[in-house]
Amino acid sequence: MIRVIIPRFYHSACSHYPPFTFASPEKTYLTIGSLVLFETLGMLVGLLSLHARQAAHAGRLERWGARVALVGTMLGTLSTLGEYW
Repeated sequence: MIRVIIPRFYHSACSHYPPFTFASPEKTYLTIGSLVLFETLGMLVGLLSLHARQAAHAGRLERWGARVALVGTMLGTLSTLGEYW
């Protein structure tokens, strides 16, 4: 049997206030949307910088792969922007 020892101050603090509070669903949705937008923009910048570094040594297949990845990342960024705003 496992016994959990809970300090006394925990009981008194939790009797009146919840341990966590959240914002309204709309504000939470927009906050997550802005974080996802920054993430997809970071992916786009990373992809462009990687392509700029490797373009001189890239073969034909790698150049086409970079173009497809660039188009996909741009569409993902635009769809995230359109979904949240």
